[in-house]
Amino acid sequence: MDLSIIIVTCNSSSIIETCLRSIMERMKGIDHELIIIDNASTDETCRVIQERFPEAALIRSPENIGFARANNLGLRKAKGEFILLINPDTSWKRGDIKEAIQFLRNHPEIGGLGCRLILKDGSWQKSHGNFPTLGREMKETFCLPRFFSDTPWAQGIFAYKEREGEGAVDWISCTFFLCPREVIQGVEGFNERYFMYYEDIDLSKRIREKGKEIYYYPKIEIIHYQRMPSVYDFGES
Repeated sequence: MDLSIIIVTCNSSSIIETCLRSIMERMKGIDHELIIIDNASTDETCRVIQERFPEAALIRSPENIGFARANNLGLRKAKGEFILLINPDTSWKRGDIKEAIQFLRNHPEIGGLGCRLILKDGSWQKSHGNFPTLGREMKETFCLPRFFSDTPWAQGIFAYKEREGEGAVDWISCTFFLCPREVIQGVEGFNERYFMYYEDIDLSKRIREKGKEIYYYPKIEIIHYQRMPSVYDFGES
């Protein structure tokens, strides 16, 4: 099997059908499986998935176990040569997943690949950056990276200016994350101490520590209908 697609849902009934249909349109000619882990939704998410996407393997958690633990449940079930982690609040705009998979096959030095993210209004969303340090956290606190995005000394955790073209980065958002299964299993998936947020930075760091690159690949573009983050979860992470 070429690809295992893993999606974590939680009260996603208004968006999950759009997400899944946009993904399935890209899967022609790819041997794939669809694994969805639902974090105790109280809306119609599971019904929509079961009725309209019966081919999906749906894992229903009786409680909200967070993004990291839920993805790890999917990873333990996955059989594909490659893993695609993708958020339910997304819609595929352009790009060929077959080309991206072949790109990873041709570049075994790359352990994880992220795409270009845009918001609903078409603006670029910051989706990669530098590993956190105390200095970079302080710069983010005082908004220096936002106001001096071209200045090296002001660089923080997030990239506020889109890089020109593809290339290696410290970390990439797991809103869309494509990687060889053996790589993500080699680092034992996500660190489950994270409930939500920063788990993708941690994952990228552990993959980098294994000698693999993390790569920004803007040939694929995804619309991200971003929700407001939980301040508590973000701060805890």
